Amino acid sequence: MRILQISDTHLGAQWNARGPVGWTRADDHFEALERALQPALREEVDLVVHAGDVFDRSRPPARDVLRGGELLREVARRVPVLGIAGNHDRRGIARWLPHRSLRFTDVPCTHDVHGVRIGLLPYRRHPERFAADLARLGGLDLLVCHQGFAGSWVPGFTFRPGTPGETVPHLPPGLFVASGHIHPRQVVELDGSTVVHGGSTERTAFSEADQAKGSVIWELGARVSWRFVDHATRPMQAVPGGLVACMEDEVAAVRSRGCVAVVRRGGVPGRHRERPDLPLFS
Repeated sequence: MRILQISDTHLGAQWNARGPVGWTRADDHFEALERALQPALREEVDLVVHAGDVFDRSRPPARDVLRGGELLREVARRVPVLGIAGNHDRRGIARWLPHRSLRFTDVPCTHDVHGVRIGLLPYRRHPERFAADLARLGGLDLLVCHQGFAGSWVPGFTFRPGTPGETVPHLPPGLFVASGHIHPRQVVELDGSTVVHGGSTERTAFSEADQAKGSVIWELGARVSWRFVDHATRPMQAVPGGLVACMEDEVAAVRSRGCVAVVRRGGVPGRHRERPDLPLFS
């Protein structure tokens, strides 16, 4: 069985952008989702799983709910689509994607697809609850979740038990996990289990400027394997802050290359917790 894993699509994400009338970075995130779903639209996979943070806000803009839902329903007419709520979907995901062809859930559950048992476990703020919910799901061929695990990392920080508090410190051995939440793609080995963080489908902060983005293809059969799939994404380039008149030429040059120009008032992009002050594109 072949499964397409996507996560952290953050539909509706937009910075204070200056560009053509009607343009926002939300367009980049929607187009990234379109690219990621192409194998499903071509029916090259048997199942799509979304590992959380479908939308960027818990109350997403209606425009992004409508076009995101329409695209996912188009996929669901070809192959099954399963998904979970991430931390950004904290008000629930099923309310925004209620169509019966889509199986997005806010509660732990399982689905059997072509004889493969898939566990769906939405984001949990406390590892004890994660462990209890996982135990109730029983034996699984693949767990889909949205969580940080001991050993997961983002630029400048590695997840450890208790730091942050959501970090899952242990897993039962032999489990395969398709996880969202961590934007740099990576594989974490924990207690004899394998966690594959597929990463975000589009860059959401300047700290991701050099990160590859895309999806994951799983092969579940006599043996289990996975591979990362790269997709084109919007390049980013820093532009020193200061007087607008002093940076107009530099911003124009960045725009001409189809990049997002990330302007920092201090002149230097910050660490991963910081947001660009003003991204521009045209």
